[in-house]
Amino acid sequence: MNAIRHEVETTYINEWVDMGAYELVVNAKTAEEMRRQRVDLVDINYVLRTGSVVQSDMLDSRGLWDVLGGTIDGDLLDLQIAVVSSECEVELLRIIKLKRRRK
Repeated sequence: MNAIRHEVETTYINEWVDMGAYELVVNAKTAEEMRRQRVDLVDINYVLRTGSVVQSDMLDSRGLWDVLGGTIDGDLLDLQIAVVSSECEVELLRIIKLKRRRK
């Protein structure tokens, strides 16, 4: 995948998650998608802590970022999040499992 890496945003979200200095918001639709794809909060947090921001945009007054990264189990996830930086709030908007681990 030839994705442009957004270093500032990547460092920002990786450090926030690593320090636990944020609140993750997951709506009911996204929670159902997580269950369907067998992805849990440990997976989401790991990708946010270790993944890379590959797309950066704005959604209203929030940063809209696509974060790409692997889980501990080897799945590749593409997460779309909205970030309210002044409030340290991260809303998970979309999750796509791009690659499943081999069994």
